[in-house]
Amino acid sequence: MDKNNSDATDTTIVTIDPIDLSHKRMKAFHTYWIDTHHENGDLPGLHDFDLMEIYELAPWVAIVDVVPGEAPATQFRWRFIGTHLCDALFMTNLTGHYMHNLDPANWTEEIKSCYEDIVSTAVPHMWHRRELIHAGSDETISYTRLLLPVSGEGGGGGHLAGIYVQDEPDDEP
Repeated sequence: MDKNNSDATDTTIVTIDPIDLSHKRMKAFHTYWIDTHHENGDLPGLHDFDLMEIYELAPWVAIVDVVPGEAPATQFRWRFIGTHLCDALFMTNLTGHYMHNLDPANWTEEIKSCYEDIVSTAVPHMWHRRELIHAGSDETISYTRLLLPVSGEGGGGGHLAGIYVQDEPDDEP
């Protein structure tokens, strides 16, 4: 763990090629997403995701709703947050919460920008992130996240499905 950080919003982000799926849970989740694509090549819809089919992965999975609106133009709401993510990464259950209501604001804008890019391009995104465990702490948590686009009703970008893998404390990003 990095003990030299004192800024609650300091993060290190490295975008990683989504083809590099070396972690078995990440690979299994990506394979499930590929397998749920429609025969015509369309993205899978939320109705194609059955958490009971991937229940072993569910503790590390997050489902995000893309909520079109006027102000802000697009909002993001966590539809589902797996139990491991609640306990070990987010330190709270974000299910049902909107991203724009979270602090710190610059963290929210950084994540929102990434989410908007995935929605507009329909391209998976993988990143490695290190951030402080909580404000006032000097300990960091390090994880890798794969976020996949999922179509909404009518084929638009309506959801994001992600899986998070927490790095071991001795691992470097």
